[in-house]
Amino acid sequence: LGDLDVEVETRVGHVTGELMSAAICADMVVIGSRGHGRAADLLVGSVSQHLARHAPGPVVVVRPTRGTDTRIVVGVDGSTASTAALEYACRRAERTGQKVVAIHAWRTHAPSTDVWSSEPRALEGLAHREVLLAESVAGLRSDHPDVVIEQEAVPVAPVTCLVDASRDASLVVVGSHGLGYFGGLLLGSVSQAVLQRAECPVAVVR
Repeated sequence: LGDLDVEVETRVGHVTGELMSAAICADMVVIGSRGHGRAADLLVGSVSQHLARHAPGPVVVVRPTRGTDTRIVVGVDGSTASTAALEYACRRAERTGQKVVAIHAWRTHAPSTDVWSSEPRALEGLAHREVLLAESVAGLRSDHPDVVIEQEAVPVAPVTCLVDASRDASLVVVGSHGLGYFGGLLLGSVSQAVLQRAECPVAVVR
């Protein structure tokens, strides 16, 4: 690890409780996607899930990557959490030289034709979505001028889109919850599903 300072610390106690205690004064928590006690069908271990839901700062859940592409994928929905996710991705990209791909995905209904028009409604609101994405990224381009940021507005369910993108990404970054956040929900449904199904490491940022 070169000149990096590493401290090794052994603690006795409940694994989740000890890691949560350490997370209070940590900039980031990094943990494997599952431990020795995993069940065959459990893609993310209970410790990883708990930390992603409750840790006060970013949590990175690591699993082997399938792809070799040097890109960081970020889910963007205009929420405060997704803005934090974009900032996190750009700071990492400054250190690694990777590009950032900001993806705004949304669920669409089956194509249909409006009663008063012959135009299909499948891509209704596309222009609005592209503006939302552009506005989310705009400030980061000036704050991180050396980072290449690409934008993709995709009319596909967010989980499906981000999981597909994870196949050739080095990291997927998501906010802990999006615009549909409810007060008692500490980890959004999209973040939770991506954490379970992604094929590369996932960073959950709040």
